[in-house]
Order: sequence, then structure tokens, then C-alpha cells
Amino acid sequence: MERPSTFYFPICWIGCTGYLVIKGDHDIVTFGSYVGMQEHIWVFIQGITLAAQGKNRRNTLTITEVSDPINTNKTLKRFLDGRYVTQEVEPKYSQPPIVLQDVDLYFAIRDLIWAQRYNWFQFIIK
Repeated sequence: MERPSTFYFPICWIGCTGYLVIKGDHDIVTFGSYVGMQEHIWVFIQGITLAAQGKNRRNTLTITEVSDPINTNKTLKRFLDGRYVTQEVEPKYSQPPIVLQDVDLYFAIRDLIWAQRYNWFQFIIK
């Protein structure tokens, strides 16, 4: 599959759902097997780090608006410490932005897709 700035090669095996090649600099991004190709492309567009090891997968998640506090709590508690969410993050829902630094978002992909799809909260990833 070709896009203006990338090629996708669906070369798959255990632990890999394909490769994305950036045309300009020929960087190769390997897609793991936690989610499928479409989700990995969403991840790439959002800017979520796809490093092989968790210690190297760090992003800043900025929550810019909370529309559904209950589902926002459920979502954040799936990949952040529940006590931290309850004590530190939840009290800030009414006064965004809420900046969560140095977070491994790889295993939050499905939750973030659902949050975006159902408008539970708005976010920016860097």
C-alpha cells in the first residue's frame, strides 16, 4: 500500500504485522502484533512511539477536554496506576489541559482509539 509519504509492506509473521517505510528518509517502522495494521497506522499518525522495549516507548499524553469522566477514568486506569488516576488526574478533569509525561502508550492503543471514537476525552500525543 502506498501513500504520499509512506509505503506499507504487509510482510507478517509471529510478532510482526508489517513494515512502514518513510519515503523521505527511508526509515523503517516495524509494526508489532499487539494490534493490526490499521491500528498501527493510526498509532503512527498520532505519534505514539513504537520502540521495541517499553523503556524506550515514552510519550507525553495531553488531555485537552474530558466529555465522559466515567469512561475517561476506566480508560486511563487500564494503562496508568489506578491510585494515580484517582488522586492526581481525575481532580483536573474540569481544568484541562492535563499533561501526563513519560508514558508508555503502546498497550493503550485500543483504549485511546475507543476514547477518540466515542469522544470520552480529547487528547494530543507528543
